[in-house]
Amino acid sequence: MNKNYFKTLDLKEDFNLTENEIESAYFQMSEKFHPDNNSNDLIKFSDLNEAYRILKNPLLKYRHFLEINNIDIKKIHIEKEFLRKITSIDDKLILEKEFQNLNQELIENFTKNDLQKASILLIKMLYLEKINNNVKNC
Repeated sequence: MNKNYFKTLDLKEDFNLTENEIESAYFQMSEKFHPDNNSNDLIKFSDLNEAYRILKNPLLKYRHFLEINNIDIKKIHIEKEFLRKITSIDDKLILEKEFQNLNQELIENFTKNDLQKASILLIKMLYLEKINNNVKNC
């Protein structure tokens, strides 16, 4: 991973940053590097926008946090039981509840600094998000 979006926005590397903290840092930095104020650094301004786009989305923020801690979630295998479970989910309330439970467990594992377990939970959440999007589009 080449970029560290936390550093781009001059933020601490923390999975638990709030949306307000991220937004505040983004607006402060973007004002400083906005093309109207500093036309010499368009790349920096573009990087700020990319960092904000990633960090304001909790799942992308979690993924980025794992990546900067050298965990590639593409190499993590999820147990077949979970995959069977999510493919049979057809009740939106069950899907949302499962997502909330996984999110809570993910935060707990980040807090314990168990990044390996957190990466597995993030993958599960990404699967659920994809299913949820498919359900919404039906």
